[in-house]
This record gives sequence, structure tokens and C-alpha cells, in this order.
Amino acid sequence: MFEDLAAPVLRRAGELGVKFAEVRFEDTTRELITYVNGRVAALGAQRVRGAGIRVLYNGNFGFASTANLTRESLLQALEEAVSLARALGSGSKTLAELQLKEGRYALPPVKKHPASAELEEKLDLVKRAYAVARSACVS
Repeated sequence: MFEDLAAPVLRRAGELGVKFAEVRFEDTTRELITYVNGRVAALGAQRVRGAGIRVLYNGNFGFASTANLTRESLLQALEEAVSLARALGSGSKTLAELQLKEGRYALPPVKKHPASAELEEKLDLVKRAYAVARSACVS
């Protein structure tokens, strides 16, 4: 999904003499239902997108992040991560040599993805959870 964005960053990292680089992307959607004293107090939604870049340069790690998923912004974050590692001088951090393994992992199917549930279903679940917690004297 984000391979096209990561490729130029990793290529540039190699040009800068980086021994290790990773780009981690996040694209998360959250829904919030606040239920207080038996009633809905708030409803909300939030989407978080961004990337973190970690490098090993000259024996030190550097990290930078951005919420802007453009090629330019990712390359700028890479430059910042390298600059931070460079500022630490000569370090002694290394990475262990690992053997790559490939595998397939089967997860049981989800009966119904929460994103596909209607708001009324979600509210009903919250109300039922509240009732159970209340009956068990959970505060």
C-alpha cells in the first residue's frame, strides 16, 4: 500500500550511507462513544495518518516522523533522522544479523468488522456493556 512512498526514502537512505533504515506507516481510524451515567455524552471519529523513519547511521539511531505522506515530506523526515544520528557523533550501536523467514499465517475470519456496524449496533453494545459493568458493581 505504501511501498511506492517508502522506496525513494530507502533508496535515498542508502545514498546517505545509512546502514539500516525503516519506514513505518500508520493509517488508523478510531470511533469514540462516551457513555456516562446511562446516556451518550459524546460521539466522535478520528483518522491518524503518518510515518516514522528510523535510521542507523555512524553507529547511532535517529528517528523522525511526519503526518504529511508526500514524497518530499518523507525525504525531509529521513534527512532529519540522519541529522539527529549524525549529531550524536560516532557510536557503537549495531544490528544483529538475522536470517529472513517467510511464512503465511491464517487468522480466523472476523464475523463482522466494527467499521461495517451501524451506529445503533455500536450504541447497543456500549449500553449492554455498561449494564453488565453496573450489575457487577464495577466503577
